[in-house]
Amino acid sequence: MAALVSHSPPYGTKLDQTGFGQHVGSKALRSFIVSENPTAVLCGHIHEARGMDMIGTTTVLNPGPLHRGFYSIVELAERATAVFETLEKKG
Repeated sequence: MAALVSHSPPYGTKLDQTGFGQHVGSKALRSFIVSENPTAVLCGHIHEARGMDMIGTTTVLNPGPLHRGFYSIVELAERATAVFETLEKKG
């Protein structure tokens, strides 16, 4: 099992779409995922594209921006699983 962490999301997923619906992710990253088949890819960059998607058997996750209180707990096993959370605001 292996995980890859990338600022950019892979191209052509739910996680590389801007608010206008354009796919702006990395084609090189997508090619790497298809070739190397990591268990999970953790990415960010597109703040509005919080969520999870699959490329083959690779789970791709964007926890969303922490400044909005978003984060994820990811467990790696044969397959990756994630729980998407939001920090509670104090005060």
